[in-house]
Order: sequence, then structure tokens, then C-alpha cells
Amino acid sequence: MEFELLKGDLLFSNNGCSVYATNDVDLAIMEWKDEKACHLAEKLHGVVKRHALHSNFVRHFGKCELLVQRMEPLPLTVRAHSTVNQASVRFVTDDGESHARDELTGVKRARLDVMEDTALHLARSLRPYLGQAGIKEWELSLSFGICPSGECVLEVPNPLTCDLGSTDYGTLITYLS
Repeated sequence: MEFELLKGDLLFSNNGCSVYATNDVDLAIMEWKDEKACHLAEKLHGVVKRHALHSNFVRHFGKCELLVQRMEPLPLTVRAHSTVNQASVRFVTDDGESHARDELTGVKRARLDVMEDTALHLARSLRPYLGQAGIKEWELSLSFGICPSGECVLEVPNPLTCDLGSTDYGTLITYLS
């Protein structure tokens, strides 16, 4: 008999995406207000997976929902700015202040390494997809968390917090497929 997964309490909400607990302590549900944003998030995860990066994505769950591994969010975001020729990152704390990596305290150096490397890799990995759409510049806003195993992992990218060079999600979905 299959275990029925039920949506529980709201854990947090961020720019059109809410994350809910489930009756399985290891899983959460990411729910978008917009079906295209959910579909684009899933396509972004496809790029993550094709380029051997790890995120907390488990599977598509509903019309506007993704099932994800539950994580403890880290108190900062990585902004990865990319063009067709270069990529750079900066760290933004929950208070909205931008910091150089060496200025950060409270997050282990190894986790900062994972966050920076993952953000740069994903920003570069999007070049062939977004380049086909004629997009020459984009910025990713990426969140990370700690899994129960202690591993630092990328949260499924929320396209509503990223500037992907176009607001035409249908076109972006096509090029990311």
C-alpha cells in the first residue's frame, strides 16, 4: 500500500512560492501561485541535473507543486550574474546587504564553497540554453539549505526571484527543455 502524502503547515514563503511541511518529515511541497513559474522551476532543475549539480528536487507533485527534500534554509542568498562571456557571484544576507565571501561569518567555509561553485556552474550552464533565446545577460537568485544528512544543497531555483533575461516563461521553458 502506498503512503498518502499530505500537505501540512506553511514553513516559509518567498516571491510567489510557498513551502509546506508534509506528513513525511523528510519531504516538503513547493507551491507556486503561477503554473508557468512552477513548470519553469522544474525546467531549471532539469539543467541542474544535466550538469551534475544537486538540488532538493524530488518530483513533480501537482499542477503548481513540486515535491522537494526538506532542508533547513541558510540565512543568505547567492546572486550569480552571468553574461555569454563571464560569471560572478555575490552573497546577500537576509537583511538585504551584499557581502564578499570573506566578510561572511556563521556559515562554514566548505558550505560557502559549495554555494559559490554551484551558483557559478549553474550560471555558466545556462549559457547555451538562454543564448539560443537571444538572451545575453541574466542573474540568478539562489537559495541553499542543509539536508538532514548535513549536506549543503541548492533549493530548486525560483524563477520569480531570478532575472532570466525574459519574462516570457513559455519561451524560456521551450529553450530549457
